[in-house]
Amino acid sequence: MKTKLIITAALVATILLMSGCGRKMRTATDVTPGNPVERELNWQYGANDIRIQTTKLTGQLMDRWYLRTGFRGPDAVKPRVVITDIDNRTDMYVSTDIIRDIFEGAAVEDGRFTVVVGDTANEGELDDFMDKIRHDAKYANSSRLKATGAIAPQFLGKIRLTKAVTKQPRYDIEDYRMTMTLYDLETQEVVDSAWDVLRKKVSL
Repeated sequence: MKTKLIITAALVATILLMSGCGRKMRTATDVTPGNPVERELNWQYGANDIRIQTTKLTGQLMDRWYLRTGFRGPDAVKPRVVITDIDNRTDMYVSTDIIRDIFEGAAVEDGRFTVVVGDTANEGELDDFMDKIRHDAKYANSSRLKATGAIAPQFLGKIRLTKAVTKQPRYDIEDYRMTMTLYDLETQEVVDSAWDVLRKKVSL
């Protein structure tokens, strides 16, 4: 009986060791030009990566818009970005709620714009949301303010995530591209667009 238990335990230990050796242990570093050198990242694309990119993108877009328009509204009034959809073309699942939360946080940290979000999963709710947005007396649906009493413009913001992989013998280079495009709510014309690529060296 004791011999049988010893053999069983040995078999279990062997199986565990074999499964442990076969498991891929991944590590990732940020090798994006201009980013902190060899910053450690999670090998999976997620909230921390999106936060890095969102801060860059919103900063670029607002820098250019304020410079181009010379907008000087009251301190409490800021341009508004309406986000309704996140187009995730990567193979990593990221909750759209998390992405929207990150954009809201970026707006708070930046301080020059605000963000509101709608849910595309429910068409009825989205229609009501957009109707309310378009008829908000404080905001112009055009990127150019008109003599209608509106004190700040609002834009429709669309976000797309894509991924490209370059395979190497001992690691992969993964490029995650985030593009944010601002549209005029009235005409649906593109106002501005910016993109950022986060490059990860993922070692196996």
